[in-house]
Amino acid sequence: MNSNRTAELSIRLSEFEVPPVQDFLVIGKKAPIGIEAFSKMVEFISPNLYKAIKLNHDKFEGVVIKKSCLNIIEENVLLNALMEEVDAISDERTIFKGSLNIALSIKKEIEV
Repeated sequence: MNSNRTAELSIRLSEFEVPPVQDFLVIGKKAPIGIEAFSKMVEFISPNLYKAIKLNHDKFEGVVIKKSCLNIIEENVLLNALMEEVDAISDERTIFKGSLNIALSIKKEIEV
């Protein structure tokens, strides 16, 4: 008896991101890599673009975030907003990367 076997492959490729962070990365306390190691790697690959921030949090050891985001929104305000959302969907083993789209709305009166 002859039998034929076939396999269908579906392959999706994407370019590896350097650094493997978008705008921010949240690192859980029990994640496979810690904030110190990750911040060293990011600093080596993209010098002076990101800031590593250690947290005093139940689940998370720290955040690595683009300095340009911190130039737009105060650090505490931005971290509180991020942590509230990430905390709701993750645990201490998680490493989350994310992107931020910050749109400022400015209204200013001037004398004419």
